[in-house]
Amino acid sequence: MNYDEMLSLGNVQIAKGALLPIGLFHKKQNGVKYENVLDLRCHLSDSVLFLEDVKRECEENPNLSSPHQLHFVIGETSCGDPKSLSVEKGRFTTFSQLLFDNPSLVGRKGFLDNVIKQVFDAAEYINEKGVYHLCYSPDNVLARVGDNKLLLLSHGSFYLNMNDQGDIYRDMSSYVAPEVMSEGTADERSEVYSIGKFIEWLYSTGDMPLEYKRLVKKATMDNPDDRYCDVGAMRSSLKALKATRSSVTMFIVALVAALCIVGFYFGMMPETNEMEYVKPAPRQSTDDLLDDGFDPVTELGVISGDSLDRMPPEKKKEYEKHVKKSEEIFRKQFEREADRILSKVYNSEYMGASEKNFMASSKKIFAELTEVQQRLAGEANLTNEKSQVIATQIIDKITEEKKKNLVKYGIQKGENE
Repeated sequence: MNYDEMLSLGNVQIAKGALLPIGLFHKKQNGVKYENVLDLRCHLSDSVLFLEDVKRECEENPNLSSPHQLHFVIGETSCGDPKSLSVEKGRFTTFSQLLFDNPSLVGRKGFLDNVIKQVFDAAEYINEKGVYHLCYSPDNVLARVGDNKLLLLSHGSFYLNMNDQGDIYRDMSSYVAPEVMSEGTADERSEVYSIGKFIEWLYSTGDMPLEYKRLVKKATMDNPDDRYCDVGAMRSSLKALKATRSSVTMFIVALVAALCIVGFYFGMMPETNEMEYVKPAPRQSTDDLLDDGFDPVTELGVISGDSLDRMPPEKKKEYEKHVKKSEEIFRKQFEREADRILSKVYNSEYMGASEKNFMASSKKIFAELTEVQQRLAGEANLTNEKSQVIATQIIDKITEEKKKNLVKYGIQKGENE
């Protein structure tokens, strides 16, 4: 039974299968066993060009030895023409179904970074072979059930000679580069576009980090010349953007701690004459510093991610509960560590030290607070932005408490006058 027959009869196998560009991928019973089968779409298999393309891809498929490549051969035929493909054994699902069933995966430490690394690896390998997947729609990228390993099946570059690419991609066309849809032409930049759309989808249920916003902005430009030249360049740019992000985050945390500790130090010192203190400038967010300052390699811009409202209510509630728990864990652990660290300088010994010695000790405190903030944020699966805000609140709170205690025990401005 082909795809169109299954659709017209409302066969329950459709609900369990994955509708890919060239056909329906599903489990089919053969005796007492179940086999992975891809039934070709009837409206495509009427085309002689399409059938020849299927045969050519089946011939080339064994040569693709990437660990992210699924292998297949021609299965059922009719008058010598393929009607279905027989796919290797295993249990597979699409990424769209995977994250619909398990939305909390996106909050798991390292999950999204690992998925993006795998899609880069898969794309770079096939591109070196002159093959392009072209459509990295979450409905056309598979995951192995169990370890969630990313896998690809059929590749779009084998079907570029079809007159209308819309017949192949249909509802997935938004993930395909404009030049592929309009002209039937493709190269490495077409891969970059589709991968950018896939990354954008991965973050559609939460806040996309600034480095990924910039990456996606450039990757999904309509003009191919404005994109990254290939997937390797896209990967290198992401690495540079992440390094910049990390450096700015460390600077912000150190600056906040410096303003708190140094300001308190000078406020507690004896006055020899009347002085006017200038209120510290408002702290900026990490995103503002990157937008107004450093611009690595090119000016990439920022776009917004989709809202959590797209998730079903029960899935949204589960995700928000997961994030709230991460924040509670980080807040409790960082408050304990910050109190321990700040106690090293908020005491009679250090407050009575010379300004030079106090500043030298403060630098070590800044570095230690920054290191603790980043480490605990990673352990709690919390973003750098959120952990930075919470850390700043806790540092301010503990600073005020230490200040009151020092005044209470006689360490205060003017005590030696």
